[in-house]
Amino acid sequence: MFLSLFLFGISMTLVSCLSLKQHNIINDEIESIRKKYKNIGLSVVVVKDNRVVYSEVFGYNPDANDPIKGVPIRKNDLFYIASISKTFVGTAIMQLVEEGKLSIEDDVNRYLGFSLRNPNFPDTPITIRMLLSHRSSLKKGADYDDFDKINPEKADDLYAFFNDYPPGKKTDYSNLGFVILGAVVESVSGMRFDDYVQKHILKPLRLHGGYDVSRLERSKLVYPCRYRDDHFVVQKKAYANVNKKACDYILGYSTPMLNPAGGLKISATDLAKYMMMHINKGRYRWRKRALSEESEERMWERQANTSHGLSFVYFNNVIPGEELIGMNGANHGIHSSMYFHPEKKYGFVVICNGCNSKTYADSGLNNKIIRMLYNSIIKEN
Repeated sequence: MFLSLFLFGISMTLVSCLSLKQHNIINDEIESIRKKYKNIGLSVVVVKDNRVVYSEVFGYNPDANDPIKGVPIRKNDLFYIASISKTFVGTAIMQLVEEGKLSIEDDVNRYLGFSLRNPNFPDTPITIRMLLSHRSSLKKGADYDDFDKINPEKADDLYAFFNDYPPGKKTDYSNLGFVILGAVVESVSGMRFDDYVQKHILKPLRLHGGYDVSRLERSKLVYPCRYRDDHFVVQKKAYANVNKKACDYILGYSTPMLNPAGGLKISATDLAKYMMMHINKGRYRWRKRALSEESEERMWERQANTSHGLSFVYFNNVIPGEELIGMNGANHGIHSSMYFHPEKKYGFVVICNGCNSKTYADSGLNNKIIRMLYNSIIKEN
């Protein structure tokens, strides 16, 4: 009994350096912000100096058929994290670069079973670097659910997918570009994209999550809710099964069904562990490296004087006077944020499964909570 209490005490020390009073004050502040934004559910983690200093969940996971009913969210529940998934694509690509299996300067056509070219500039290669930094000339908002639409031998209108400037010239955010990069991972590794991430990123860091919901415990999936016309609608399609049998999966071509650009499901607590790996330039505490320091720093390098690195983005609008690295996401009503300061060794993960924030990709709810957490925990301690 004494040993159990002793170990529990150690566990609590590792999770939080806040007093109970501080913890409760922060919880009350978050509840006040949640009320303003009609938040349904939320998971929040703050890390500092290689440890979790605050971790809490709020609200509920709605019933799949009723946004009013549900059960309390648990810390190990899995959220659809939207575009934060892109950093897992970038991490996978850089691992393959380290192994000498590709170069970010390579023409992506070396690894695809079809030719990817902007039809306005057919002689200009699209490189892996361009795709990682959203400078491939692919249009923002282009469909990314089927490679037939961009395969020249099958496509109806290639021009609809590309801008009228050459690859490498300008930045235009592209989900399709990261689905293509997922296909590159498959082509080079000989594994399904989700299997690669499981084996080379999630499992080594002892994280639970994945892309294919048929391989996950459904009771842990937190349903997202989209706010429309003053009410919420549960987005069941966010957790649709990969609808083809494994034997029908074509490596490098069936990739869109996994949605590498936004389809990872993971808990906020495990996402925070992944974030700590990046804060520590590729290493999570004492465990084996996911990336070398050199690869991590290459991912952070600004591309062409923009706010984009290689799958990571710089944010100056979250905390006044602080420049953070990370990624956010928004889809199906989910608002997800993962921001960190690598030099000062702190970071935040905030994921909400429904709110009335009008700014979609840069959630007012998430940013307001993060600013409060910075002032209450990071700045004051």
